[in-house]
Order: sequence, then structure tokens, then C-alpha cells
Amino acid sequence: MIPLADYDDDYALFVYTQIDDHDARDVLTGTYFVTRTDGDGTTPTTYAQVDTKKGQLLDSAHRAFMISSAWFLVTNVMFTALPRTAAAQAYRSYLGFDIARQEGLHPVASEPKDYDAKGVAAPACAACHTTLDPLTYPFRNYNGLGKGGKGAYIKSRIEKLFVDEAPNISSIPENGTILDKPVGTLVEWAKVAAESDELASATVMDYWLLAFGAPPTPKQTSDFQATWKTFRGDDGYSVSRMLHHLIHTEAYGDP
Repeated sequence: MIPLADYDDDYALFVYTQIDDHDARDVLTGTYFVTRTDGDGTTPTTYAQVDTKKGQLLDSAHRAFMISSAWFLVTNVMFTALPRTAAAQAYRSYLGFDIARQEGLHPVASEPKDYDAKGVAAPACAACHTTLDPLTYPFRNYNGLGKGGKGAYIKSRIEKLFVDEAPNISSIPENGTILDKPVGTLVEWAKVAAESDELASATVMDYWLLAFGAPPTPKQTSDFQATWKTFRGDDGYSVSRMLHHLIHTEAYGDP
């Protein structure tokens, strides 16, 4: 096994949130880890919560489940001071917005500040970075590779590891903005995302694509919208309950 490519913990984390009427919002807001015990042919595979796990360095106060796991941070932060890739991947994976396609843009006035001198304030770049950079700031102290520990939270990480990279790089804040709401930390970022219509819609869309092989057609839109609204309402963010509602829709019953 190659440690940097080991996403077994992430797989267990994700599966746990999707089964047994667990709260699917935990993909972003969970502060625990999950162990997997494989079945032997006569017993089923089981998943269980644990407080700590070997290789996972984050203390509970800084955990935002899937977007703060060691694998996620190592893969998406790597050696980067301002890890825009991490923010973009989280935004795409859990809210369904691909910023590279100009989806989910919520421009923040006076942004981008271009603290790391990457040229993102240029007219061709700024349209996306007015959203992306404020999304990224809460990741500023989450380490990927390099000094300080893989996948660790390092207070003043920029000042300790990247101070010579750009003149104003130490000014990168930890507070940012997501979906037009200000947040002070990545944990707050995750909570806003988890409580949003966008998370509910994106979660149902993932399963809709598995069931139908394509996004909702105009005829199916009302069924899709009703399904994700019930998912975040009466279903209590249970994927199991949502799937029962999905297969009873008129859209699923169409030949």
C-alpha cells in the first residue's frame, strides 16, 4: 500500500454516512472517524465510529470530515500555500458546483486580493476567483505535504512555511465566504454547506445519476426537486429513506 494514495479511511467515512439512516450531512460536519470490519461470508461488513485513527492528525475541533481527512488534504493541498484546489474540489464534490465551468459563482466585493501573487486579479481570472479565493481562505492552516505533518492543522501555517513566497502572503485570512455567508473557519464553512439546499440537491443528484444514467429531464424536474426537498425534510438526510422515495417517483416508474 502507498500511504499517500490510501483513501481507505475516506471510503469508510463516506459509506458510513450513506447507510443505516445515518445523517448524510456528516460528510462535511462529522468530527469522528470510522473503522471498517470486513465480513467473512457469513457475517456482514460493519462500520463503527471512533474518536481517533492512526494516520489522521486532526484534533476534533478542526475536523470537517471528508474535506479534512489526511488523504483529501495531502491530495488537494500538497505543497500549496493557498490551496484553491482543495476548496474547488470540496465545492464540486459536495455542492455540485464546478467553478472552472463558472458554476456556483457568488462574487465577493473587493476580491480577489491575490495574496500569493498568482495573477488571479487579471480580468480573465477574476470572475471565478472572486468566489474561489474566499472559499479557499478557511483552508489556509490545513497542511498537505511538507513540514508540520501530513494532513495536520498548523496554526499560522502560512507564516511558518510560506512567508517568503510572496510579499503579502502572511495577510491571507482564515475567515472566508461560502454561498454568500461569512465563515471564520473550515468547520463553519462545512456547516453552512451541510445545511444548504445545494448539498441536499447534489446528494440526490448523485443517486439520481446512478439510477437514471442522466440528469433529470424537464418532465422529471418536479420529481427531482420533491425528492431532495423531502430528503432534507421528512427524510432527515437519510439516504436510505431518500432512495425509497426516489423509486416511488413517477419518473422512476416511467418505461
